[in-house]
Amino acid sequence: MTKRIDYWLEAYARTLEEMRNEPFVWGTHDCIIFVARLLTAITDRDFVSEMRAKYQWTSEAEARATIAGRGGLESFVTEFLGEPLPSPHYAGQGDVVLVDAPDDSEIAMICDGNMLIGPGAEELMFLRRAHAKKAWRVG
Repeated sequence: MTKRIDYWLEAYARTLEEMRNEPFVWGTHDCIIFVARLLTAITDRDFVSEMRAKYQWTSEAEARATIAGRGGLESFVTEFLGEPLPSPHYAGQGDVVLVDAPDDSEIAMICDGNMLIGPGAEELMFLRRAHAKKAWRVG
């Protein structure tokens, strides 16, 4: 298991701030890249490069096909982080969660206490923690 760096909270907060006003762009600032960037900050393991070495997309269709080919977003995240927690209620700050999207797809987000954070159309979006349906411990 990858461990969190000693100063992970500062690195996490700095990376969130850098992404605060980034618009959603497939393959550049989508939910997977968003999570990978935060995991890189938290652990100092380059999740972005690892993910891009195996998978790349530039459109919604390519992203959906890639993720579907890996068995869905849960399987995709599990490939990089291992088995999910027994319940999303165990997720803590900096852990990865899955939520259902309005279009019947799933979105990967980061748990930030009582809120979940992910990339929105023009800036970060926030959901209540109760929306989490799966979670993975980071470090």
